[in-house]
Amino acid sequence: MKKILFVCTANTCRSPMAEGFLNYEAKKNKLDIHASSAGTHAFFEMSASENSIDSMKKYNIDISEHKSKTVTKELIEKFDLILGMTDEHSQELIKKFPCYKEKIYTFSKYVKENLDIADPYGASSDVYMRQCDQIKFYIEKLIKIIL
Repeated sequence: MKKILFVCTANTCRSPMAEGFLNYEAKKNKLDIHASSAGTHAFFEMSASENSIDSMKKYNIDISEHKSKTVTKELIEKFDLILGMTDEHSQELIKKFPCYKEKIYTFSKYVKENLDIADPYGASSDVYMRQCDQIKFYIEKLIKIIL
């Protein structure tokens, strides 16, 4: 099984949406993939943001049970691929966990796109929906790359 960890800052907006999309697609298409998510500066066991939950409902994906967690060495060790939502996330992870740099990438670069997934925190529901759609597009590309 291919295990993928998505990383953002607080693990309440972007990375839970990416986790939700990939696990949904894996289940729907019987893919041997499992996703999880964490944050570089997450507070333990916070729920996904309301706007993230609402945005995912458009795709009939429920992330309301999500609980945030912080990236740790032990967590990194369990995953085959770690994807930061921005270059800053990836660089921070590489700096903090240099012996795992071969499996840490920026999500956008890994799927050969130029636009990082910006933090929608505090923005309107429309901004969250745009980020949700961007993440969905990147997940579709990711699946084609890793299969």
